[in-house]
Amino acid sequence: MTSQAQPAYEADRGRPASTGALSWPWPVWVVAAAMLGVLALYWQTLASMVSVWANSDTYGYGFIIAPVSLYLVWQKRQDLARMTAQPLPAALALLLPLGLLWLLSDAAELALGRQLALVGTLQAVVLAILGWRIYRALLFPLLYLWLMVPAADVLLPSLQTLATESTVASLNLLGLPTTHQGVLITAAGKTYAIVEECTALDLLLGALAFSLVYAYVFYRRMVRRIAFVALALAAALVANVVRTTSIIFLTNASEGRLDLAEDHQLYGWAIFLATLLVLMLGGLPFREDLQNTTSGSETDRATATTRGDRHSLTATAMAVVLLASLAPIYAHATGDLPAVSEDLALCAPAPQGDWRFSPEKAVWQGFAPTADLRVSQSYARGVGDAAQAMAFVAYYWRQRPGAELISWQNRIADNDDWLVLSSRQRTVELEGQAIAVTEARLRAEEGEQRLVWHWYWVDDRYTSSQSRAKLAQAKATLLGGEQRAAFVALSTPFAGDIDEARARLQSLTATGLSLSSALRRAGAHTCPTH
Repeated sequence: MTSQAQPAYEADRGRPASTGALSWPWPVWVVAAAMLGVLALYWQTLASMVSVWANSDTYGYGFIIAPVSLYLVWQKRQDLARMTAQPLPAALALLLPLGLLWLLSDAAELALGRQLALVGTLQAVVLAILGWRIYRALLFPLLYLWLMVPAADVLLPSLQTLATESTVASLNLLGLPTTHQGVLITAAGKTYAIVEECTALDLLLGALAFSLVYAYVFYRRMVRRIAFVALALAAALVANVVRTTSIIFLTNASEGRLDLAEDHQLYGWAIFLATLLVLMLGGLPFREDLQNTTSGSETDRATATTRGDRHSLTATAMAVVLLASLAPIYAHATGDLPAVSEDLALCAPAPQGDWRFSPEKAVWQGFAPTADLRVSQSYARGVGDAAQAMAFVAYYWRQRPGAELISWQNRIADNDDWLVLSSRQRTVELEGQAIAVTEARLRAEEGEQRLVWHWYWVDDRYTSSQSRAKLAQAKATLLGGEQRAAFVALSTPFAGDIDEARARLQSLTATGLSLSSALRRAGAHTCPTH
């Protein structure tokens, strides 16, 4: 009787043959269980991402990223059936820096850092349990998951400037004389604002999410993939300029009878989708998805991978969940702080020198809805009680989820009554020390302009850098430093000479305000009347 070597896999069914090789359902269940365990540990981080998707037009696409990734994995099921899970214990080391990133971000209440750590941990789950060969085969669907993290807000200032200048240039080309001051555009005597919703960030992210999948599915050569993605991103920018330009041009041409500003987001998406449709149709003749680029030798090498077993897969999954749990367990053990007392008071910083309190009501103040305490005060210098400067302080007795110093909710302008025209960094003197502040120029709807200096007080130090403020908060939380923090903003009106306004604020910060004393003395006491 003769015997013939039995093949490792049955080609017609795309599944392991009966040679003792581990069938695929078990690795799938193990990975799924490990991922669910990680998501349970970091459920608050996941909830924060979902909350952003649900409440932001810019990041609403986040709901489709995971389903699209799973679909792309399903499309590769036949290739995966020829591979065998081979745990990679060395990948467990990735969970330590990822856990540290999450822990530091949690201490600093930095949602972005926690979310990046979570997605990175999910990547490490697949790599550690299934091994490098399978991870590499699933590289694009796994990397695509990074788009779930709402991390593109850093592009807003640059995109706002680009949109403003491009719109002005386009309107001038169309024969409509146009100028701009910061983000305010003046055309034919009317003023328009390029607010954050007009920056094309939503269109850019939508273009990126779509074009990556399109290029991955229809093209094989990297140069074509990169070219299509680049064209899609460029189309998003062009569509946005067409949107802003046409809204202003048509409003002017129709003398206000045709006003598309109310539906500018829907209008922009309509233009963008039409542009994207042209790109899709134009890209189809160059498709390469029907080409078979996998050689037989490559398939053989994939088939010859080392076979895992249930014990090693299970042990690796348990190690993944155990290591991933260290950071949230430590955070829970060190983050149990007492509730914030309701009997707290923050007194307005006392004036010094020739400055004094002004009874005039503040016409401007910052916005910090989650702060524990807020105070807004006017100050005057010289003869009369006319307010020449105003101070706004938002105070956090301790930062916690939903009450964070560095937050998109905390700002110096509401984009309704006040708009930020420009922003820059400046070094000023504060109580005998040089500190960096952010200097912003604001304009009210009725035309009044104000100069604003703002910065943060964290761990009993001043800084204008959000990243430094976050690091100082993390240090204070993990090492037992000052838990209190504050956002400070001073403003003064100006009409012509901005240097005079700067000198006025510098006089207030250098010798006219006992700011540090007010911040340190906040607590359970009564403020004096003035």
